[in-house]
Amino acid sequence: MSVIGLSIPWMLGLAAVACLGDGAEPAEDKALVQRLIHRLQAADYPGDRTRAASMLGDLGPRARIAVPALVKALDKENDFPLRDEAVKALGAIAPDDPTVLRQVADLLAEESEIRTTAQKTLVKAGPRAIPVLVEKLEARWDRTGEEEILGTWGMAGPALGEIGRPALPAVLRALNDSSRRMGAAEALRVMGKQAAPDAVPALIAHAKDPDDHVRCTVFSALAAMGPAASLAIPALIAALDDPDGICAEIAASALGAIGPAARSALPALERLLQKKGSPIVKGAIERIRKP
Repeated sequence: MSVIGLSIPWMLGLAAVACLGDGAEPAEDKALVQRLIHRLQAADYPGDRTRAASMLGDLGPRARIAVPALVKALDKENDFPLRDEAVKALGAIAPDDPTVLRQVADLLAEESEIRTTAQKTLVKAGPRAIPVLVEKLEARWDRTGEEEILGTWGMAGPALGEIGRPALPAVLRALNDSSRRMGAAEALRVMGKQAAPDAVPALIAHAKDPDDHVRCTVFSALAAMGPAASLAIPALIAALDDPDGICAEIAASALGAIGPAARSALPALERLLQKKGSPIVKGAIERIRKP
């Protein structure tokens, strides 16, 4: 017998989870978790599996014995709702387990929305996720067709940035690795003012990186730091002559974000404005001149 696709025993099990408080006996916890694991692995009602994953996550660390079953659920490539809830549950149950965090971080490479759930789960884990996220900062070029930057840097960098200042030492070390530099600069961009003033000299050191994508990201990070990036004014003035026009405009934007302290950049910005007529450069000049 079933009601709206849920078996009566399963409905009772859900009710038990809802009623179980933090004061439950370990034996009760274990019995309930095993029951949920059984439903997680069942094939009859797909919706039951997703609900089981969600309920296990609600139990948090008390459901630790469910970790292997939840990891296995990540392999169900055609069942996004199940995988989505399994990732959230793993983050709630074992946020201190490096192996679990690494398995979640591996999902950052996927094309589906599961990578967004994985990213949020790692951010929620906080400083404990920093080592695995740094591993995922690598970027590489695919030049077989249209040039494309591959890798998980675009997900790992912002996640480290959201974790914030606790991630700063690891991110600054990664900035010295050419394969992780763009991801590290992206992390610093997301951190913004949190990363200043420590990150400013490190970013200046890479203002002439041979990769224009890296340079653009470096200038974007300095722009996000605003007046705290004033030490970078000479490097940003030099960057107005960058051979890549987009990089030059981002450097102009960074000078504008620094504000009146960047008045020494006005002659170079005015020359660039005459040359390009860019609204970005015009806006930077206006911000610097603003009292």
